[in-house]
Amino acid sequence: MSLFGCGPSPVPVYAPNNVADAWTNHFDAFGGQDLDKIMLDYDAESVLQIYNDACSPGVMTEFVGNDIRGFFDELFTTLTPTPGLVLPVFTQLVDNPIVESCTLPCDEGLLKSKVFLVWSSVAQGIEKATDTFLWKDAGGVVKVKKQNIVATQPSACTGGQTPVAPNPDPTSPITQGWNNHLAGFGSQNRTMILQDYLESSIVEVFDWSEGPDAEGMRIFTGLDEIGDLFTGLWFIMNAFMVNGSIGLAIPPEFPRVEVDKQSVFLMWSSLAFPKATDTFLFDADGKILRQTIVQTFAGLKTTRVVV
Repeated sequence: MSLFGCGPSPVPVYAPNNVADAWTNHFDAFGGQDLDKIMLDYDAESVLQIYNDACSPGVMTEFVGNDIRGFFDELFTTLTPTPGLVLPVFTQLVDNPIVESCTLPCDEGLLKSKVFLVWSSVAQGIEKATDTFLWKDAGGVVKVKKQNIVATQPSACTGGQTPVAPNPDPTSPITQGWNNHLAGFGSQNRTMILQDYLESSIVEVFDWSEGPDAEGMRIFTGLDEIGDLFTGLWFIMNAFMVNGSIGLAIPPEFPRVEVDKQSVFLMWSSLAFPKATDTFLFDADGKILRQTIVQTFAGLKTTRVVV
């Protein structure tokens, strides 16, 4: 029968060659709580890290390869079949999530392609959550390279310890670029910190707060705008100074500088921002191509978060 075209149609092979298609599969699988479908976007080397900032101290848990399936299985159980998922509005011009896509082969691999998602499911105990997805070319198929999640989930604080941070190669341009960035941030040196960016670099900042002073999603592109971002951030931090200190601190096992993934996952805090997280995506020369920031501003009664 099949010789005459009457047999069953072949099952399509899932092999996305662009980030947009891979993201559509992931988003649909998440909404449908389909474990088999969502795992199509990961392989044995994919890494998912989730930091729960509701704990004291905060705890990061890592899942690699097929262990990611167990993470989603537990998450779907927590969410229940009818979760109260909410995706806050970014702006009238920028959708949530932000999906930066390219079709293979991409310039610089998939370095400039990422997805940034903000969501919550308060009724199920997840008060806030942000995801930053970094992608890779896995033999002509787009897969998740690294997924960084920051969640506020008090019910999930059951102990545990953040894994030991990687020990990055000190000769790597990514390590050197990160070291310069950290030193420039700590010394509030605009000239120094801008050495880490390009005119094509983009920094995305999301604010969770509600009310007349809410800023929502802010996007900074190029050296002038990114420089102004840091100048303004330092101004706020300095305004909260007590006894000559802005209270800048980084918890144990952070930053997580991953040279092989060309990324850095950072947690930090200050008197002005008691909670803050960053995901950095570097190019091979140690320049920051993309950065997402999440922070909680102490100056408001409501919580503000930026990724």
